[in-house]
Amino acid sequence: MPSLGMVDCETNGWSVVTSAPSNSSFAGVLAGFLFTGLVFLFQVPASSAQQQAAGRPTWAEAHAPVIALFSATFLDLGFASYLFGRVAGFSAEGVRPGDTGAVRTLCNAVWMEAMAASGMLAVGAAALVIALGYLLVTFESTVTYLKRLAWFTGIGVLLGAPLLQVFTSFNFYEQIWEWEKAGHGEDVRSAIALTVAGAVVAVITGVWFYLSSHRRGGKNDHRKFLEYGAYGVALYAVLGPTFAAVVVEMPPEWLAAPTSSLVFGTIVVSLIFPAVIAALLAGGAAT
Repeated sequence: MPSLGMVDCETNGWSVVTSAPSNSSFAGVLAGFLFTGLVFLFQVPASSAQQQAAGRPTWAEAHAPVIALFSATFLDLGFASYLFGRVAGFSAEGVRPGDTGAVRTLCNAVWMEAMAASGMLAVGAAALVIALGYLLVTFESTVTYLKRLAWFTGIGVLLGAPLLQVFTSFNFYEQIWEWEKAGHGEDVRSAIALTVAGAVVAVITGVWFYLSSHRRGGKNDHRKFLEYGAYGVALYAVLGPTFAAVVVEMPPEWLAAPTSSLVFGTIVVSLIFPAVIAALLAGGAAT
């Protein structure tokens, strides 16, 4: 790792800094597509009176939950793009050559901010796919393959996004604790075990929410989960940038050797909170 100039903060052959521009662009592109979809949603094909006369839900009844989710997700992805841009701009200009302590402090701060940005990107991607699946089913609920497409894409993202976050967290643990070279082996193993266990619990909870919201006789229960998921995404759009702003203002000595509480706080923001939102979104998946 260089101690002067640009900092790559490489861990296990992967750099969170050099990958940040691509992640920032990806989050921005998703936000752009989402905003376009939101604009098209407001093009009402028929009046509420016509829909009620035809025995179909009104425009507001059909699209209000997904509009709320789209709006919250747009904010989430926009801030995720911004945070990844900040990560890409970290450098060690002014750090004395050989000052590994200063470089370590910078990289720990970079990784904490990147973990929050990664969680926001994962949540935004999952919410976007769930919302698109909801629109597919709402467009024509009698077409079976549209339902299957919504189901398969939703399951793929809701399982894949947390899995990527889990592996990203492994690199984060190594970045935070490997610097000391000794005395943190047990911390790393415990953190990995807790992370895997949390991911398993999140998947089980998501399946339970999905089954409970689609139980026979529970008409439109999945819309409640969609509503709660939208609130969660909106809250996360505020929590993620706030956490990143707090991290960069922390005293250098806190970042040079982060305490277990600080590491756990990072995991809550970047893994636990997104896992809760993913479970809610699973309950709101339309079929």
